[in-house]
Amino acid sequence: EYSASKDTASVLSSKLMLSVSTKVSLLTITLVIIIPMFAIGEYPEEDLSMKAWGQQLESTYKRAYNYLDTHPSTSTTGTFAAAVSNMQAFYSSVDYFPYRLRGYNEEVIVRDHQAMIPGASGLEEIEPIRQQNIVELAVSECLIVRDGCDDNQKATLYFNFSKPKRVEAGL
Repeated sequence: EYSASKDTASVLSSKLMLSVSTKVSLLTITLVIIIPMFAIGEYPEEDLSMKAWGQQLESTYKRAYNYLDTHPSTSTTGTFAAAVSNMQAFYSSVDYFPYRLRGYNEEVIVRDHQAMIPGASGLEEIEPIRQQNIVELAVSECLIVRDGCDDNQKATLYFNFSKPKRVEAGL
């Protein structure tokens, strides 16, 4: 009789484990699918490409400045303008885009001579009417200290989020 009750307990234990593990698996799958749906409206603001482009532009600006510093006979470089153009092309396929750069002066003084790092003026678009449609992204560190990018203020990229905010309002 002890052996029969032990077998019954073993069978019940197996069935209980199967039932619990199935429910836990289904719950896990459901959470993995449903929880991210709550963040759909946050997608553009949480997009790390904006931060990456900020870092890319800052390092490209430094590279352009250093080029002018090491080549004193050169008064301009297209490196930064090319990076800005690449950024515009990158955002051409999404509903939000950069519309202004601040802290990336085109006229610079390098070793007591005036030089040009063009590119920032190529991104002068119309500012969104509603302030909540503007997303500002300041660079984390100024690689070249200059007007508009020093200890007190950082170079900033401004993004137009008018379309994503309209979609969010419709949800």
